[in-house]
Amino acid sequence: MFRLRVPILMYHDVGNAQLGLSVDADQFGRQMKWLAKAGFQGLALQQLFQPGISRRRRVVITFDDGFAGVYEQAAPILARLGFHATVFAVPDFADSGDTPYGLRPLDWGQLRELPRLGLEIGSHTCSHISLLSLAPEACLDELQRSKQRLENEAHGPVCSFAYPYGHVGGEARQLVRQAGYTAACAVKLGRGLREDRWALQRIQVTCHDDLRSFKVKLSPAYALLMRLRLAGFLSGLRDQVS
Repeated sequence: MFRLRVPILMYHDVGNAQLGLSVDADQFGRQMKWLAKAGFQGLALQQLFQPGISRRRRVVITFDDGFAGVYEQAAPILARLGFHATVFAVPDFADSGDTPYGLRPLDWGQLRELPRLGLEIGSHTCSHISLLSLAPEACLDELQRSKQRLENEAHGPVCSFAYPYGHVGGEARQLVRQAGYTAACAVKLGRGLREDRWALQRIQVTCHDDLRSFKVKLSPAYALLMRLRLAGFLSGLRDQVS
C-alpha cells in the first residue's frame, strides 16, 4: 500500500491576508522559520521522488494557481532558508494577466525566473477547469496543452500537476499519468479513492492558520487523520479549496 509519510503543504497567494486564498507574508515567514528551526527541509514535489532522497524531516511546499505574491513575497523567504517549492501555474492566467480571484498572476517573465530561485514549475491545467467536467479527449488535451505551454515558455520540463478544485477521479488520474506527469497533487481524497503518486493528499494552509494551527497540521496525529480521511473535520468551513 502506498504511504508517502511526508507532509505536503498547499498554499495559494502570499501577501494579501484579507483574502482566504492568501497568507500574510509575515505569517508565511513565521511558518517557514518554524519549519527550519524544527529541523525540516522544504522540498519541491519532484525532489521527493529523487533516488536516495531521505524523507525524514522533509516537507513539500506547493502553491496553487500561480499568483504573483509567490514570486514577490514567498520566494525571497524560501531562498533565505534554502527551501524549495513547487508552483502550479495556469497558462491562461499568465496570458491574460488576471485571475477570477482578483489576485495578480505570475507573468511569463516571473515564471521563467522561478527555477533560478529554487521553485519548480508544475501545471494546474490551461484554464483552471475541473477535469471531472470534461470528456476524456478534452481532459487529455487540457493536460497536454498546459504542460507544453509551460515547458515552451519556461524552457524546462514540467512533470508535476495539481488538480483544480482538488477534483480527482480514477479516470482523470489515469489521464494525468498518460499526459506525461510523474506526480500529481489533490487536496483531501474522499473515501474510496486511494492515494498514490498521481493523487497525493495535501495540507491546506490559509490566512486563518496562525502558528499554533500550523503546528497542529504538521503533527503526526493530524497526518494519521489525513490517512483516515478525517482531517476535513478539523479544517473548518473557512478553508477554500483551489
